[in-house]
Amino acid sequence: MSASIAKNWIGLSAIIAVCLSAFGCQVFSTTSGARFASVEISGHSTKEVSAATIAVFDKAGYMSTGVGDELLFERDGPEWMQIAYGSNIKSGGPVSERIKAQIVNLGDGTLRLQCSAYAMPESGGIGDKEMQLLMTRRRPYRALLEQVAQKFSATP
Repeated sequence: MSASIAKNWIGLSAIIAVCLSAFGCQVFSTTSGARFASVEISGHSTKEVSAATIAVFDKAGYMSTGVGDELLFERDGPEWMQIAYGSNIKSGGPVSERIKAQIVNLGDGTLRLQCSAYAMPESGGIGDKEMQLLMTRRRPYRALLEQVAQKFSATP
């Protein structure tokens, strides 16, 4: 029986090692926002990009906080998020959607606007729990960042 347990332990260890090597670096990377959703904008200041980002997210129904190169946006999460991350009916509160956006100076007059998205079950209290959304959910956030970039495409 101990040989069977050892064999299972080795198999489980191998699976864990593969998972950590495939996904571990992404979890702890400081540029995870760039991988989730990002656009590059040239020839404009951080202040201009920040103002345009706030305008786009406000129009999409988000409440904005933060200034400068660190922005935070929140709203009630969509129905799929309520189902996927919601608590049981008795506990109440809706799941909130939180977007953390950063403006990173890449040099040579180019800025990268990047974001990560989170579901926040039972938000509104001290110690809100953030659950980062998977890469497969990035399309709508990428579209919002592209709207910000489009605001500057007509500007010389």
